[in-house]
Amino acid sequence: EGFELDGRQVVLVTASNRTDKSIAIYMLDPEKRQLVNVADGVQPTGLADPYGLCMYHAAGSGETYVFINGDETAMRQWRLVAGDGGKVRAEHVRDLVFDSQTEGCVVDDATGTLYVGEEDVALWRMSADPAAGSDARTAVDRVDGNPAIKDDLEGVGLYDLGDGRGYLIVSSQGNDTYAVYRREGKQEYLGSFAVVADPARGIDGISETDGLEVTSRNLGPGFEHGAVVAQDGRNVMPVENQNYKYVSWKDIATALGLEMR
Repeated sequence: EGFELDGRQVVLVTASNRTDKSIAIYMLDPEKRQLVNVADGVQPTGLADPYGLCMYHAAGSGETYVFINGDETAMRQWRLVAGDGGKVRAEHVRDLVFDSQTEGCVVDDATGTLYVGEEDVALWRMSADPAAGSDARTAVDRVDGNPAIKDDLEGVGLYDLGDGRGYLIVSSQGNDTYAVYRREGKQEYLGSFAVVADPARGIDGISETDGLEVTSRNLGPGFEHGAVVAQDGRNVMPVENQNYKYVSWKDIATALGLEMR
C-alpha cells in the first residue's frame, strides 16, 4: 500500500515470474477487483531461477522495495520507481548472498526488518534498508536447534497485533507444520500447528507448503480476526492440482493460546 502513481496512492502487487525471469508488477483496482499490469516493460531479475518474493514499504522514506530469492544462494533487492504513463520500473539496489537456497521472506515495515528462510539452515533476521550491507544477520531459529521444525523452511508471514506486537509464521515443509514465533522482544518459538483434513466438508489438510501469507485484517464471516493462506502442494480430497487453503486465525489462536486482533 501507499505507492504514489500518477498523483494518487495505489496498492502494488508483485510476483516473481519464473517463465521470463522477471518481476511482475501490478496495480490493484479495488472497484473492479482486478490486477492491472503496470510494469514498464519486462523488468529482468538477472536471476537464473527467481523464487520467493516479499515487499517492503519504508516508513521513513516512503520508498517501496521488492526482494526476490533465487539461484540457490542469491537474493536481490530493487526499489520500485514510478515512471511516465502510470508505469513502474524496478531499480536494483542491493545483492544479498547466503550459503544455500533461500525461499520465503517477509518484511516488518514498522521496524524495517527483513526475515528470510534459508531452507535447510535457519530463519534469519536482518535489515531491509539497502544501505545496511549484506552480511549482518541474526538467526531467529535454526533447523538443527529446534526439533519442532524440519527443513525445508519455506513461506514466511507476519500477523500484526498493532503497536509492534504480533507473530511470525513459518512453513516447516519437512513435517507439514507451521512454526509460530513472537514478533517482538526475543522472538521466542511459541509452538507449531498443522492443518488437518475436514472430511465432513470434503476438504483435505495442507501439506508440502511452499508459500504462505498471513493477515490480521477482518476478511468477513469466519475470518473476522484474519487468516493464514497457505499453498497446499498435495491435494487429495479430491485428487487434483495443488491449491490454496484459508485457515481462520481464530482457530490457530485458540489451539496455541495466541492473541487475536
